[in-house]
Amino acid sequence: MKVGVVSDDDKTVSAHFGMARHFIVYEIQNGSVVNTEIRQKASHRHNEVMHLGVADNPISEANFHETVLSNVRDCEAIITRGMGYGMYSSMTQVGIKPFVTDIPLADNAVQEYIKGTLVNHLERLH
Repeated sequence: MKVGVVSDDDKTVSAHFGMARHFIVYEIQNGSVVNTEIRQKASHRHNEVMHLGVADNPISEANFHETVLSNVRDCEAIITRGMGYGMYSSMTQVGIKPFVTDIPLADNAVQEYIKGTLVNHLERLH
């Protein structure tokens, strides 16, 4: 199983999915982390969404979300400290469990996920 965490410094959980720079991907076997990997995350600034396609043919937000998630499709869950409703919905549609936590350290959030005690703070969606 793999779990992704959005991060800017590869240690803490980013406060906003869209502005995060990286994914920390944790590989978990038998309840323990056996490997971590840093993966680049596509930019997710909303003002760039309309400019990613050709001027007369901008890409849709749904297609953009698919691009952002493309390099973590092997993760069963993604952990963040905040995200928009659109990305939350896009994750669930592709079978990734989105978790919005109040835990600042990535390692601690993943340990709570492994134990099954990570609280999903849906009130942090916007």
